[in-house]
Amino acid sequence: MDEKTLTTLYTQILRDEVVASLPPAVVTLLAMMWDRLETLEAEVTRLTQQAALDSRTSSKPPSTDQSRRPRQTRSTRRRSGKPPGGQEGHPGATLEATAHPQHVVRHVVTSCAACGADLSAEPVAGVQTRQVVDLPPIVLEVTEHQAETKTCPHCRQATTAAFPTGVTSPVQYGDRLKGFLVYLHQYQLVPYQRSCELVDDLWGQAVSPGTLATANAHCAETLAPVEQAIIRYLQAADVVHFDETSLFEQGERRWLHSASTEDVTYYFPYSKRGKDGMEAAGVLPEFKGTAMHDHWASYQTYTGCEHAFCNAHHVRELDRAAEQDEARWAEQMRELLCRIKTCVEEAKARGLTRLPRQETAMFYEWYCSVLFDAYVQDAAQADPEANPPPSSKRRKQSKEKNLRDRLYRYAFETLAFMYDFRVPFDNNLAERDIRMTKVKQKISGGFRSTEGLEHFCRIRGFISTIKKQGGNVLEALSATFQGQDMLQFVRLEAPE
Repeated sequence: MDEKTLTTLYTQILRDEVVASLPPAVVTLLAMMWDRLETLEAEVTRLTQQAALDSRTSSKPPSTDQSRRPRQTRSTRRRSGKPPGGQEGHPGATLEATAHPQHVVRHVVTSCAACGADLSAEPVAGVQTRQVVDLPPIVLEVTEHQAETKTCPHCRQATTAAFPTGVTSPVQYGDRLKGFLVYLHQYQLVPYQRSCELVDDLWGQAVSPGTLATANAHCAETLAPVEQAIIRYLQAADVVHFDETSLFEQGERRWLHSASTEDVTYYFPYSKRGKDGMEAAGVLPEFKGTAMHDHWASYQTYTGCEHAFCNAHHVRELDRAAEQDEARWAEQMRELLCRIKTCVEEAKARGLTRLPRQETAMFYEWYCSVLFDAYVQDAAQADPEANPPPSSKRRKQSKEKNLRDRLYRYAFETLAFMYDFRVPFDNNLAERDIRMTKVKQKISGGFRSTEGLEHFCRIRGFISTIKKQGGNVLEALSATFQGQDMLQFVRLEAPE
């Protein structure tokens, strides 16, 4: 007997006069049993759907996908029709011979390969060349600074020349070596001990983890003004991508908040995920542009800016609804969003700054009709005479219904990329910026101190900014130990 039949039968029993003859305790027991049955069925459904989720239908990482079945992807990109590999006109990266090699090794012919005759006195008929590109012997250079001391013949005062900025100890590590250590640890995510071992293996110079920790602290302190300048830049930007993820510090969960554009990246660690963390990060409270993010409710509390939702999240959820709930409207909505995305990309390629008004009106009407038809279908399938049994618990909405309600309520936020070409289709930029912090989590397991976490966020944000702007990361990190103005290494002109 299926669930619908049981529901109908139970409803008839409740309506029947027999109920009046049943003891109140029996009626109460039946209601309790029905509540329990609904709870168990909902839990079975939830676990079944959860087990079926993968990286294509949810925000789960690809590493959690089941290896027993091949991964099938449905990218929003369309086929270009071009063959795989390098395309015509691609510059390539072929290893080219150099006209001025640093070393030339001449291999002479002394005897005939056929008869063994002596050829040492014969003229050279031709030369073939082959070049080997390799690393030179890696050695550390030691620079000794000698400060002269002279005594004035008039006042007998001894005067000593000043050492360069940063040269404070009888023997110390140089700026480039410390910058390289910070680069290994904070960008390449090599742990403390292995970073020091690498320096020892390359140059035969033992470095303690304490030296690296001190270098990280100095670098982070020097970059504090740059971080504040990045915050001000983000506050004045037109579109900013926001995201958050969890990290662990001494076994306690912390939340890493990120705010980024195509030019800059800002990370901020905090003990909470929601609005408290966003307030402490300092960008959203003063932000007036368009905030691109997922549909986390805490972002919606900021009414001083516009909002745009990540449609990569929507596509995954629509895929899940189409597969698990057999929601036909979800497949239609996915195709519609992808079609709008294609039209926007084609318009951008033609140099346009917006779609024609008739086209946006047509897409919006199409968007609304897909949702409206889904609601009409729900209403048609509902039994108007159905009288569900009394329950002490509020029935939870399905994921499919929640998704549909969200798309209906936040239509503008979902279609913001269609109305404003500055707004991207998805929030992948923020997810790319935050992805390597999860790799750091997997490598180290967590941070040992609050200071270490804060240093990592500030330095990592600076490195990401330098990489986005095409700068030299090693040069910039080395400069943090030279007393230079670090703002010269980043472009933070206020958007016009």
